[in-house]
Amino acid sequence: MEKTCLIISGGEFVNLPEEILRADKVIACDMGLDHADRYGILTDMVVGDFDSVSPANKERILNDEVAYIRYPKEKDDTDTMIAMRLALEEGYRDIRMVCVFGKRMDHTFSNIQTACYGAKAGALVRMYDKDTEVLVFSNRTITITGVEGDSLSVFSLTDESRGVTIKGTKYELEDAVLSNSFPLGQSNEFGDDTALVGVKEGILMVIK
Repeated sequence: MEKTCLIISGGEFVNLPEEILRADKVIACDMGLDHADRYGILTDMVVGDFDSVSPANKERILNDEVAYIRYPKEKDDTDTMIAMRLALEEGYRDIRMVCVFGKRMDHTFSNIQTACYGAKAGALVRMYDKDTEVLVFSNRTITITGVEGDSLSVFSLTDESRGVTIKGTKYELEDAVLSNSFPLGQSNEFGDDTALVGVKEGILMVIK
């Protein structure tokens, strides 16, 4: 079983089940440290320029009460991308991202791009919002559990995703091609309690 890394970003806080938050390593991104406190989780590392974390937690950081890596405000990587790079460098290929949606659309989209970066490196990346799970992956087949009738949408994040197979749903595909300029995979449904989604070449985003 692969080790899991949990990345807590600074987006909108959402209550999540304990099993989603349980991980071998926890990286908080700036204000993500505040969210970690609300979850009751101890972080292994905090990264960022610390421009959005609460004053109390900023003081903890500067007093070396938590492990951290501080970066300048003027940088190419977002704080969440920094966390993703660290997770990949340490060999994690099962990565969960929480508090990555809401607040600002540009932040949400950059977090999706960060998940895409992780998938390109071979990780299975899961992103969680209230009542929603987003899975991003490449060149593999995964099984997703659900309830018959639940929504399941599949999108290509690369220009084209080839060899796409979707089974166990109302609308099935076999060795198909999806593009990132046409939403063919929007609003499918579970036909049973499990669905199989695979891609031979490209990066898919599955929204459950």
